[in-house]
Amino acid sequence: MRPLPRQKSVELLAEVRPLIKKDPADRQTADKICDRLGDLPLALTVAAAYLRKYKYEKFADYLKALSSQPAIQDPSLKKVSLAFAVSYNKLKARNKTDALACSENR
Repeated sequence: MRPLPRQKSVELLAEVRPLIKKDPADRQTADKICDRLGDLPLALTVAAAYLRKYKYEKFADYLKALSSQPAIQDPSLKKVSLAFAVSYNKLKARNKTDALACSENR
């Protein structure tokens, strides 16, 4: 998995959060998110899906959530796991579909 050029990484996030193109603070935070995810296409795609679903969550809050996740030691999975972990932590046991995803008896 090869990383994207930073500009392409930010553009991927801007597809779901167009304000990145207009707001310097959002642009800077998007840049940090891309850096945190290693500009890896899969990790960025997961991040974009999360940001699309939780459109009212602030970019800075997503970056903070990414930064608080424990890192996996395997270098090939380390960055991707961050994006998955934030999405997983958003699941709600009260929601029937989410409860299935959280179930250990899948």
